[in-house]
Amino acid sequence: MTEDEYNILKERVSKSGMKQADFLRRSLFCKNIVSINGADKIIIELKRIGNNVNQIAKKLNIGGSLYRNELADLTEELKNLWQLLRQSVQGQV
Repeated sequence: MTEDEYNILKERVSKSGMKQADFLRRSLFCKNIVSINGADKIIIELKRIGNNVNQIAKKLNIGGSLYRNELADLTEELKNLWQLLRQSVQGQV
């Protein structure tokens, strides 16, 4: 392996967030390795949305009703998540 090839390998391993040995095993056995920039932010947003959905479901299950601000908050969080996903995908191209 040339020095340039090794530098490319190190960069790809770093972007993947995997250990080098795991990265090489996956590469060797033709498994796709996908790295998404900003995945940590997307996960945080998904957790927030999941929490809100759970709260809404709980409220509805006990016979409660929703207020516009609750739906507006959830809609805003979904918009934020969509923007993060678009930015992440554009960064991959």
